[in-house]
Amino acid sequence: MPSVNFQIVGLTSSEIDYKLAFGLVRGFGMDFYLLPYIEVEREQQPALSLFDIAPSEPNKYSVYGNAIDSFRKSDLLLISNRHNGIYLIDEFHNFDYLFIVRDYSSFGLDRAMSALRSMDCITGAYLLPFENIKSKKSIYDLWDSLQNRQ
Repeated sequence: MPSVNFQIVGLTSSEIDYKLAFGLVRGFGMDFYLLPYIEVEREQQPALSLFDIAPSEPNKYSVYGNAIDSFRKSDLLLISNRHNGIYLIDEFHNFDYLFIVRDYSSFGLDRAMSALRSMDCITGAYLLPFENIKSKKSIYDLWDSLQNRQ
């Protein structure tokens, strides 16, 4: 497994993604931009009747970053963890959003945690120590998909 150069914070919030991103703008004092969605094909459920057959659409998880043009340049990322009741990372089903802070971020993890916890739109911000995450492969797959996109 590759080395980890980021920290993950699980967020709980009743806000929809763009309102939460606007709250981040105020809390962090920097802009957050909508980046291309993460699309995940969901498994086709067996049809119960002829009327249940419908084409499966991919789940789209929103991503906001503090750099307008790419994931790679963003050192802070907000990723929705749920779409249509399906979680991006199953292990984190208690969290509505994942907030990623890269190790080289000028903002810093402690400052980011303080900013997140002080926002009214966030009901909980919890650091997820990487060594305690069971589904490390899911995190690596997510990170690789982000890094390989523009």
